[in-house]
Amino acid sequence: MTTEADPPRGPVSCRGCGSDRVTLRGTKRGAFLGRDFDFWHCTACDLLFVDPFPGYAVYDEAYYRGRGPDPYVD
Repeated sequence: MTTEADPPRGPVSCRGCGSDRVTLRGTKRGAFLGRDFDFWHCTACDLLFVDPFPGYAVYDEAYYRGRGPDPYVD
């Protein structure tokens, strides 16, 4: 699978409370897509979350056919 360069990032808001009081806690390269995923921590509500790139959808048709991140789903 080929990968594209990661798109430029804009400001990140908390996925839980919507606050902009978030700090980057780390980055991990995903094995399936070969892209970096950022781990953010919200200091307002204490949520730790991943901010996926725009257009990213885990549960698409390929996922349910076993061609997504979890090959055992059918």
